[in-house]
Amino acid sequence: MVFVSPLSVRAARTALSEGSVSYSRAYPSFEGGLDGYRVVGRVGEDEISLEARQVGMRNSWLPVMKGRLEPAGTGSRLAGTLGWPPVVKAFSALWLSFMCCIFLVLVIRVVTLALRGKAGGMDFLGCLVPLGFVLSFVGLTSWASYSGRGNAKYLRSWLAERLQVAEERRLSTT
Repeated sequence: MVFVSPLSVRAARTALSEGSVSYSRAYPSFEGGLDGYRVVGRVGEDEISLEARQVGMRNSWLPVMKGRLEPAGTGSRLAGTLGWPPVVKAFSALWLSFMCCIFLVLVIRVVTLALRGKAGGMDFLGCLVPLGFVLSFVGLTSWASYSGRGNAKYLRSWLAERLQVAEERRLSTT
């Protein structure tokens, strides 16, 4: 996502910093902003990392905006991506890979036993256990991502308001 602002880079950085709360200060005094949301994160010189949090809601799969403020003519430009935090991406990939590997090993074992004529019903059912973990995890992440849609919408509107943007221009968010 891209926001083009009439504010200078310094003024835009100040506006974002004043409206957000650092991660370390957010939880001891967690007061909600508009509709119970609060923008939490870090506005640094090189990188900006912000997310909208709801009071009383913990969700690791909430979208986080990572981006950079750059000069653009007489104003500034905030260019970034909105997605899962890197640690959550890594954990999700590791968990799914591990469960898929276990599933494949158990399937190979059952096929080998079946070719020898020694496979039983419990062997076939044992293959379904890791598959159940995979499906449960996919369901959990889908639900958690779906429940964070309001957070992403609030963060976009908050950024547009803070940066005094008339309309948001979206580019590829890969």
